[in-house]
Amino acid sequence: MKKVLLIVAVISIFVGWIYSTEFINLKVGARSNAMGRAFTAVSDDANLVQYNPAGLSFLLRKELMISYLRWFGDIDTQYLSYVHPRFYKNLNVGIGLQWFDDTLKRTDVNGVEIGETKVSESMTLLSLSTKLSDKFSIGTNIKYLSSTLGRYSSNALILDAGIMLLSFVDIGIAVNSFQLTPLKYRDQEEKISSTASLGIAKFFRKACFSADVTTTLSGTGSGGFGLHLGFEYFLFRELALQVGYKIGYGENISAGVRFNLIRGEDIYILNLAYLPSVEIGSAYSASFNIKFK
Repeated sequence: MKKVLLIVAVISIFVGWIYSTEFINLKVGARSNAMGRAFTAVSDDANLVQYNPAGLSFLLRKELMISYLRWFGDIDTQYLSYVHPRFYKNLNVGIGLQWFDDTLKRTDVNGVEIGETKVSESMTLLSLSTKLSDKFSIGTNIKYLSSTLGRYSSNALILDAGIMLLSFVDIGIAVNSFQLTPLKYRDQEEKISSTASLGIAKFFRKACFSADVTTTLSGTGSGGFGLHLGFEYFLFRELALQVGYKIGYGENISAGVRFNLIRGEDIYILNLAYLPSVEIGSAYSASFNIKFK
Protein backbone atom coordinates (compact mmCIF):
# COMPACT_ATOMS: atom_id res chain seq x y z
CA MET A 1 0.00 0.00 0.00
CA LYS A 2 2.85 2.39 0.84
CA LYS A 3 4.37 1.71 -2.57
CA VAL A 4 1.08 2.60 -4.29
CA LEU A 5 0.74 5.82 -2.30
CA LEU A 6 4.32 6.77 -3.16
CA ILE A 7 3.73 6.24 -6.87
CA VAL A 8 0.52 8.28 -6.74
CA ALA A 9 2.34 11.09 -4.93
CA VAL A 10 5.14 11.15 -7.51
CA ILE A 11 2.65 11.20 -10.38
CA SER A 12 0.71 14.03 -8.74
CA ILE A 13 3.86 16.14 -8.29
CA PHE A 14 4.87 15.46 -11.91
CA VAL A 15 1.43 16.46 -13.23
CA GLY A 16 1.51 19.58 -11.11
CA TRP A 17 4.91 20.49 -12.58
CA ILE A 18 3.59 20.08 -16.14
CA TYR A 19 0.53 22.23 -15.44
CA SER A 20 2.47 25.02 -13.72
CA THR A 21 5.46 25.24 -16.03
CA GLU A 22 3.35 24.96 -19.19
CA PHE A 23 0.61 27.26 -17.92
CA ILE A 24 2.81 30.32 -17.36
CA ASN A 25 4.14 30.04 -20.94
CA LEU A 26 0.78 29.25 -22.53
CA LYS A 27 -0.33 31.77 -25.17
CA VAL A 28 -4.11 32.00 -25.36
CA GLY A 29 -4.80 34.68 -28.00
CA ALA A 30 -6.33 33.24 -31.18
CA ARG A 31 -4.68 35.59 -33.68
CA SER A 32 -1.16 34.95 -32.42
CA ASN A 33 -1.79 31.20 -32.22
CA ALA A 34 -3.10 31.15 -35.80
CA MET A 35 0.06 32.97 -36.93
CA GLY A 36 2.35 30.31 -35.48
CA ARG A 37 3.05 32.36 -32.32
CA ALA A 38 5.40 34.54 -34.38
CA PHE A 39 4.41 37.66 -32.49
CA THR A 40 7.52 39.15 -30.84
CA ALA A 41 7.62 42.05 -33.32
CA VAL A 42 3.88 42.44 -34.06
CA SER A 43 2.63 45.62 -32.41
CA ASP A 44 -0.96 46.24 -33.45
CA ASP A 45 -3.21 44.43 -30.96
CA ALA A 46 -3.45 43.28 -27.33
CA ASN A 47 -2.06 39.79 -28.14
CA LEU A 48 1.41 41.36 -28.06
CA VAL A 49 1.46 41.68 -24.25
CA GLN A 50 1.96 37.90 -23.92
CA TYR A 51 4.96 38.00 -26.26
CA ASN A 52 6.69 41.37 -25.99
CA PRO A 53 5.40 44.06 -23.61
CA ALA A 54 7.47 46.73 -25.39
CA GLY A 55 4.93 46.69 -28.25
CA LEU A 56 2.34 48.20 -25.93
CA SER A 57 3.84 51.65 -26.61
CA PHE A 58 2.80 51.50 -30.27
CA LEU A 59 -0.89 50.68 -29.80
CA LEU A 60 -3.18 53.51 -30.93
CA ARG A 61 -6.36 52.55 -29.06
CA LYS A 62 -7.48 51.18 -25.75
CA GLU A 63 -8.35 47.50 -26.12
CA LEU A 64 -10.22 44.81 -24.24
CA MET A 65 -9.53 41.17 -25.14
CA ILE A 66 -11.27 38.01 -23.97
CA SER A 67 -9.70 34.71 -25.08
CA TYR A 68 -10.40 31.01 -24.71
CA LEU A 69 -8.09 28.09 -25.47
CA ARG A 70 -8.79 24.35 -25.36
CA TRP A 71 -5.41 22.63 -25.29
CA PHE A 72 -4.15 19.08 -24.85
CA GLY A 73 -6.13 16.92 -22.45
CA ASP A 74 -9.26 19.02 -23.15
CA ILE A 75 -8.11 21.64 -20.64
CA ASP A 76 -9.96 24.94 -20.96
CA THR A 77 -7.92 28.08 -20.33
CA GLN A 78 -9.28 31.63 -20.28
CA TYR A 79 -7.53 34.98 -20.60
CA LEU A 80 -8.88 38.49 -19.99
CA SER A 81 -6.79 41.60 -20.66
CA TYR A 82 -7.07 45.36 -21.00
CA VAL A 83 -4.44 47.67 -22.49
CA HIS A 84 -4.35 51.44 -22.09
CA PRO A 85 -1.87 53.32 -24.32
CA ARG A 86 -0.73 56.70 -23.00
CA PHE A 87 -2.16 55.94 -19.56
CA TYR A 88 -0.03 58.71 -18.06
CA LYS A 89 2.21 60.85 -20.26
CA ASN A 90 4.60 58.34 -21.91
CA LEU A 91 3.60 55.40 -19.71
CA ASN A 92 1.53 52.65 -21.34
CA VAL A 93 -0.21 50.09 -19.13
CA GLY A 94 -1.83 46.69 -19.55
CA ILE A 95 -3.40 44.24 -17.10
CA GLY A 96 -4.34 40.60 -17.60
CA LEU A 97 -5.69 37.53 -15.88
CA GLN A 98 -5.25 33.95 -17.14
CA TRP A 99 -6.76 30.94 -15.40
CA PHE A 100 -7.99 27.36 -15.56
CA ASP A 101 -9.49 24.76 -13.23
CA ASP A 102 -9.47 21.01 -13.77
CA THR A 103 -10.02 17.78 -11.88
CA LEU A 104 -7.63 14.86 -12.38
CA LYS A 105 -8.63 11.28 -11.71
CA ARG A 106 -6.09 9.40 -9.58
CA THR A 107 -5.52 5.69 -10.13
CA ASP A 108 -3.34 3.03 -8.51
CA VAL A 109 -0.75 0.92 -10.32
CA ASN A 110 -3.52 -1.38 -11.57
CA GLY A 111 -5.48 1.48 -13.13
CA VAL A 112 -8.20 1.41 -10.48
CA GLU A 113 -9.59 4.86 -9.71
CA ILE A 114 -8.88 5.88 -6.12
CA GLY A 115 -10.00 9.50 -6.09
CA GLU A 116 -9.69 12.90 -7.69
CA THR A 117 -7.23 15.79 -7.44
CA LYS A 118 -8.26 19.40 -8.00
CA VAL A 119 -5.81 21.41 -10.08
CA SER A 120 -6.10 25.14 -10.61
CA GLU A 121 -3.78 27.82 -11.95
CA SER A 122 -4.08 31.57 -12.25
CA MET A 123 -1.68 34.20 -13.56
CA THR A 124 -2.14 37.92 -12.90
CA LEU A 125 -0.20 40.28 -15.14
CA LEU A 126 0.81 43.94 -15.03
CA SER A 127 2.39 45.27 -18.22
CA LEU A 128 4.36 48.53 -18.43
CA SER A 129 5.96 50.11 -21.49
CA THR A 130 7.45 53.42 -22.53
CA LYS A 131 9.00 54.93 -25.65
CA LEU A 132 12.63 56.02 -25.58
CA SER A 133 12.17 57.56 -29.04
CA ASP A 134 9.39 57.71 -31.64
CA LYS A 135 10.31 54.26 -32.96
CA PHE A 136 12.00 52.52 -30.02
CA SER A 137 10.38 51.22 -26.85
CA ILE A 138 11.06 49.05 -23.81
CA GLY A 139 8.60 47.11 -21.68
CA THR A 140 8.15 44.61 -18.89
CA ASN A 141 5.51 42.22 -17.58
CA ILE A 142 5.28 41.45 -13.87
CA LYS A 143 3.39 38.16 -13.40
CA TYR A 144 2.10 36.52 -10.26
CA LEU A 145 1.49 32.78 -10.62
CA SER A 146 -0.78 30.97 -8.15
CA SER A 147 -0.91 27.18 -8.36
CA THR A 148 -2.95 24.59 -6.48
CA LEU A 149 -2.55 20.82 -6.73
CA GLY A 150 -4.93 19.02 -4.40
CA ARG A 151 -3.98 19.97 -0.84
CA TYR A 152 -0.81 21.77 -1.92
CA SER A 153 -0.50 25.36 -3.07
CA SER A 154 2.35 27.51 -4.25
CA ASN A 155 3.02 30.81 -5.96
CA ALA A 156 5.83 32.55 -7.80
CA LEU A 157 6.77 35.95 -9.18
CA ILE A 158 7.75 35.97 -12.87
CA LEU A 159 9.22 38.70 -15.08
CA ASP A 160 9.15 39.35 -18.84
CA ALA A 161 11.16 42.07 -20.58
CA GLY A 162 11.38 43.26 -24.15
CA ILE A 163 12.43 45.95 -26.62
CA MET A 164 10.92 46.92 -29.97
CA LEU A 165 12.17 48.97 -32.89
CA LEU A 166 9.89 50.12 -35.72
CA SER A 167 11.67 50.42 -39.04
CA PHE A 168 11.32 49.21 -42.63
CA VAL A 169 11.07 45.81 -40.94
CA ASP A 170 9.96 45.93 -37.30
CA ILE A 171 12.22 44.13 -34.82
CA GLY A 172 11.40 42.79 -31.38
CA ILE A 173 13.47 41.03 -28.72
CA ALA A 174 11.99 39.53 -25.57
CA VAL A 175 12.89 37.35 -22.60
CA ASN A 176 9.87 35.64 -21.06
CA SER A 177 9.20 33.87 -17.76
CA PHE A 178 12.33 34.81 -15.83
CA GLN A 179 11.61 33.33 -12.41
CA LEU A 180 12.17 35.74 -9.49
CA THR A 181 10.88 33.56 -6.64
CA PRO A 182 10.73 29.76 -6.28
CA LEU A 183 7.65 27.67 -6.98
CA LYS A 184 7.38 24.88 -4.38
CA TYR A 185 4.99 22.00 -3.71
CA ARG A 186 5.77 20.83 -0.20
CA ASP A 187 9.61 20.70 -0.31
CA GLN A 188 9.83 20.13 -4.05
CA GLU A 189 10.98 23.19 -5.96
CA GLU A 190 9.91 23.43 -9.60
CA LYS A 191 11.70 25.37 -12.33
CA ILE A 192 9.69 27.36 -14.84
CA SER A 193 11.08 27.37 -18.37
CA SER A 194 12.32 30.81 -19.43
CA THR A 195 12.60 31.65 -23.12
CA ALA A 196 14.17 34.27 -25.38
CA SER A 197 12.88 35.35 -28.77
CA LEU A 198 14.00 37.51 -31.66
CA GLY A 199 11.26 38.52 -34.08
CA ILE A 200 10.64 40.54 -37.21
CA ALA A 201 7.40 41.77 -38.73
CA LYS A 202 6.51 43.51 -41.96
CA PHE A 203 3.15 45.18 -42.50
CA PHE A 204 1.75 45.68 -45.98
CA ARG A 205 -1.47 47.38 -47.05
CA LYS A 206 -3.49 44.15 -46.85
CA ALA A 207 -1.12 41.72 -45.15
CA CYS A 208 1.33 41.08 -42.34
CA PHE A 209 4.29 38.68 -42.31
CA SER A 210 6.09 37.75 -39.08
CA ALA A 211 8.91 35.43 -38.03
CA ASP A 212 10.39 34.53 -34.63
CA VAL A 213 13.45 32.58 -33.57
CA THR A 214 13.07 31.27 -30.01
CA THR A 215 15.26 29.39 -27.56
CA THR A 216 14.76 27.98 -24.08
CA LEU A 217 17.15 29.56 -21.60
CA SER A 218 16.38 27.37 -18.59
CA GLY A 219 14.08 24.55 -17.60
CA THR A 220 12.83 21.77 -19.85
CA GLY A 221 14.49 21.65 -23.27
CA SER A 222 17.19 24.21 -22.47
CA GLY A 223 19.25 25.20 -25.48
CA GLY A 224 16.74 24.09 -28.11
CA PHE A 225 15.77 26.45 -30.92
CA GLY A 226 12.48 27.00 -32.67
CA LEU A 227 11.40 28.91 -35.78
CA HIS A 228 7.91 30.43 -35.94
CA LEU A 229 6.39 31.85 -39.13
CA GLY A 230 3.12 33.74 -39.45
CA PHE A 231 1.10 35.38 -42.21
CA GLU A 232 -2.19 37.30 -42.26
CA TYR A 233 -4.00 38.46 -45.39
CA PHE A 234 -7.13 40.62 -45.62
CA LEU A 235 -9.51 39.48 -48.34
CA PHE A 236 -11.43 42.67 -47.59
CA ARG A 237 -11.71 45.00 -44.61
CA GLU A 238 -14.06 42.75 -42.65
CA LEU A 239 -12.34 39.39 -43.25
CA ALA A 240 -8.77 38.12 -42.98
CA LEU A 241 -7.17 34.67 -43.14
CA GLN A 242 -4.15 33.60 -41.06
CA VAL A 243 -1.66 30.77 -41.24
CA GLY A 244 1.37 29.82 -39.19
CA TYR A 245 4.11 27.22 -39.03
CA LYS A 246 6.42 26.15 -36.20
CA ILE A 247 9.68 24.25 -36.53
CA GLY A 248 11.82 22.99 -33.70
CA TYR A 249 9.63 22.00 -30.76
CA GLY A 250 7.61 19.67 -32.95
CA GLU A 251 6.54 20.81 -36.40
CA ASN A 252 3.01 22.20 -36.46
CA ILE A 253 0.91 24.19 -38.87
CA SER A 254 -1.87 26.46 -37.63
CA ALA A 255 -4.66 28.42 -39.28
CA GLY A 256 -7.23 31.02 -38.37
CA VAL A 257 -9.81 33.51 -39.52
CA ARG A 258 -10.50 37.08 -38.44
CA PHE A 259 -13.78 38.99 -38.64
CA ASN A 260 -13.88 42.79 -38.21
CA LEU A 261 -16.96 44.85 -37.43
CA ILE A 262 -16.44 48.63 -37.50
CA ARG A 263 -18.98 50.88 -35.79
CA GLY A 264 -17.98 54.53 -35.73
CA GLU A 265 -14.61 54.77 -33.98
CA ASP A 266 -14.94 51.36 -32.34
CA ILE A 267 -13.69 48.10 -33.86
CA TYR A 268 -15.03 44.67 -32.83
CA ILE A 269 -12.83 41.73 -33.77
CA LEU A 270 -13.44 37.97 -33.59
CA ASN A 271 -10.48 35.64 -34.15
CA LEU A 272 -10.74 31.85 -34.42
CA ALA A 273 -7.70 29.54 -34.54
CA TYR A 274 -7.06 25.84 -35.08
CA LEU A 275 -3.79 24.19 -34.02
CA PRO A 276 -3.63 20.54 -35.10
CA SER A 277 -1.13 18.23 -33.40
CA VAL A 278 -0.59 14.51 -33.90
CA GLU A 279 1.38 14.11 -30.67
CA ILE A 280 -0.88 15.75 -28.07
CA GLY A 281 -4.16 16.37 -29.87
CA SER A 282 -5.52 19.46 -31.56
CA ALA A 283 -6.06 22.80 -29.83
CA TYR A 284 -8.67 25.45 -30.50
CA SER A 285 -8.64 29.13 -29.64
CA ALA A 286 -11.09 32.02 -29.86
CA SER A 287 -10.63 35.69 -29.02
CA PHE A 288 -12.95 38.69 -28.97
CA ASN A 289 -11.33 42.14 -29.04
CA ILE A 290 -12.85 45.60 -28.72
CA LYS A 291 -10.71 48.56 -29.78
CA PHE A 292 -11.91 52.00 -28.75
CA LYS A 293 -10.65 55.57 -28.25
